[in-house]
Amino acid sequence: MKEQQYQDFFDHFRKFKEMQNKQKARGLNDFNLLTTVRKYHDEVYLHSAMIGALLNPKGLHYQGNLFLTEFLKAIELDKWGLNLDNAKVYVEYHDIDLYITDGTKHIIIENKIWAKDQSCQLIKYINIIKEEYDLKISEVDADKIPKIEDIYTIYLTPRDKECPSEHKIQKDGEDKYIMFSGDRDKLKECSKRENTKKLVPNGLENYQTKYKQITYQYEIVKWLNCIHSEVRNILNLSEAIKQYTSVVEIVIDKYKGNVMTLEEYLKDNKSVYENISDVKFEIDNLQNTISKKFWEELSKKIHEELALKKVPIKEIKTTKCEWITFEWITFEYSKKNILIEREDNLYIYINDIDDIDFEESTHWNYIKIDQTYNQSENDLIDMKNANKNFWKLGDDNIRAKLISNIIDYIKKNI
Repeated sequence: MKEQQYQDFFDHFRKFKEMQNKQKARGLNDFNLLTTVRKYHDEVYLHSAMIGALLNPKGLHYQGNLFLTEFLKAIELDKWGLNLDNAKVYVEYHDIDLYITDGTKHIIIENKIWAKDQSCQLIKYINIIKEEYDLKISEVDADKIPKIEDIYTIYLTPRDKECPSEHKIQKDGEDKYIMFSGDRDKLKECSKRENTKKLVPNGLENYQTKYKQITYQYEIVKWLNCIHSEVRNILNLSEAIKQYTSVVEIVIDKYKGNVMTLEEYLKDNKSVYENISDVKFEIDNLQNTISKKFWEELSKKIHEELALKKVPIKEIKTTKCEWITFEWITFEYSKKNILIEREDNLYIYINDIDDIDFEESTHWNYIKIDQTYNQSENDLIDMKNANKNFWKLGDDNIRAKLISNIIDYIKKNI
């Protein structure tokens, strides 16, 4: 790669950072109060709580049933017959994420962002409401599953997702119905759980209820945009809905920040794309070189300082979450097994010689290597993603200092 290509690439990157800093200096920012106190994908304490607070006709927004009315329109249930004058909205009602009722009709909303479906979860909620209100069931043939017409079960996900596990959907005329797809033995097994026995003491039965699948990507965004336009002149409400809309956009991967991103800069400077692959190739090579030097020098130093005969560097693959390559060094010292491993940060794992399982290292006592000499979280070295602290290891003196700190920690603490 020509030297001029490198120069042009980094000149563009420098200009991009200068433009970003100017925007920040003018007050542009991506601060969001909601995501400072909760993770953006927190189903219960952020999304269910926020949606529930807005839907609640008795909420402190003082807009009555305005937001609930628009929500029912957005999910096309405004003609279902829910009496808005008597409507109540609950969050985490007997474990139901969102529950709306007028005392006669009932809407159960299961809110799923990243969490997995729990066994018998939806049929349990249906049973809870059926038992609590002693709802009528339709008369059907003995071999068919009875229907409860006054319950609507809603499944809310970021985008279209298949039917909740252990349940099936079937169409009847214009309506869709959901029911449990397992057998009676499975229902009996689920009925034995303590919380289920407490809420449904007579055990779970299989019922059909009307069913609708909605998404953050379509119905929730549509609803939020609608109610935001309704209260755009009420500053605090408008800002709260706007901030929550930004969180939803993060969930559905549609968020565009206020400060320019590198992608946006490159759209106006397309020539830079031509050099990216070459620069990335060189950077990847440099990362591998620095990482290799660190592990080889650490292994040599352990051998010299701790008088060990052999300190192998190993590479393994694990399938706990996905295929990931880990680098690690293992050795015995002072009647302990020691594992120094690179996941994201660097870790030292310690265990007794008679109690070892390298592939279950989460059971070991461990510490992040950087914290052995009182570094803050911001100063930790990210070996996997090559953060700014990783690149400092390209300096021979800094790399040697880190290795020396690791050896000192082992000598003093083991």
